[in-house]
Amino acid sequence: MIFSYDAGYGWIKALSPRGDRILFPSVVGEISANDSGMFSNGSQQIEVAGQSWFIGDSALQQSLLMVDMQNSDWVLSPQWRALLLYAISETTQKNKVEVEVVTGLPFGDFQNEELRKAFKASLIGSHKIQRPDRPKQNIIINEVKILTQNFGPIFKHLKLLQDAIVGVLNIGSHTVEMATVILSKHK
Repeated sequence: MIFSYDAGYGWIKALSPRGDRILFPSVVGEISANDSGMFSNGSQQIEVAGQSWFIGDSALQQSLLMVDMQNSDWVLSPQWRALLLYAISETTQKNKVEVEVVTGLPFGDFQNEELRKAFKASLIGSHKIQRPDRPKQNIIINEVKILTQNFGPIFKHLKLLQDAIVGVLNIGSHTVEMATVILSKHK
């Protein structure tokens, strides 16, 4: 399964191959394993590697300690992975899921090769998760493709039948990026 994922500083936006659209705030809230059963009724919650997290609106409503880091290291955190794994689990309840993740980094972060390598390495492999009232899942991330976040909209225009200059203005919650790409028609 190819899973398109944009983890902005304000919102998580994702798209599954079937066209499932996922949208929720980019916020993770900590809860202790002892309290997780008390809040499981209808809440956005996930357990990854023995740590339970509230996700999105549930984190905003129910957590005393929330994490919404807004720096380059955010993508290497267990909280960022919890957001990604939660989004993937929103599209399937299969026990074993093999995924290729297509995601982006802000242009400044994308230029940091060490960060890109560490980011990819932190995601590749098997991730066992549990969500309330659902079977356990093993999400296996086989591949991670990383683009600059501002290139996503350009792919809509790649099949143009004429030469074109495409400009993109990506206005995020805390970032603004611009790009211009010259496309040539396929002959």
